[in-house]
Amino acid sequence: MQEKQAVTKELARRYARANRQMKNAIIDQVIGIAGNNRSYATWLLRTYGRRVTLPAGGKVVIVQAATRDETRRRSRPRVYDERVFSALKRVWRIMDCICGKRLAPFLPELVPILERHEVLVLDADTRSRLSTISAASIDRLLAEEKARQRNLERAGDKPNS
Repeated sequence: MQEKQAVTKELARRYARANRQMKNAIIDQVIGIAGNNRSYATWLLRTYGRRVTLPAGGKVVIVQAATRDETRRRSRPRVYDERVFSALKRVWRIMDCICGKRLAPFLPELVPILERHEVLVLDADTRSRLSTISAASIDRLLAEEKARQRNLERAGDKPNS
């Protein structure tokens, strides 16, 4: 068992850096060595060294394989801080919760209008970031808020059967 784990650990390291043809060869090696089926072998190589949550017998189990030494999360500085998020949330609610793809093109002209009518009070940095935010970033930032909105709409009395 320890030999299988050691081989899988080494193959998982190679798998992470390999191209598609090499990945197929590595999967075939794991299948030959460990006798696993193909989908389990790919799952094992993809998730080796990560925390994985699995439903098991009605309970949620956290499985952690051996840690990988060279794996580090890339940390980027946040572009949109809490001030941008709160202003975006307010504009999104004013615009009746429209999607980011429809909201993004109008933000550069909408933000000055809302400031003129004193609905928004923003500093220059927040204003410029809010005016240049992309549709994907809007949807990503508002995802939790949209889910909360859907749950609020769904709540209430159920019709009689």
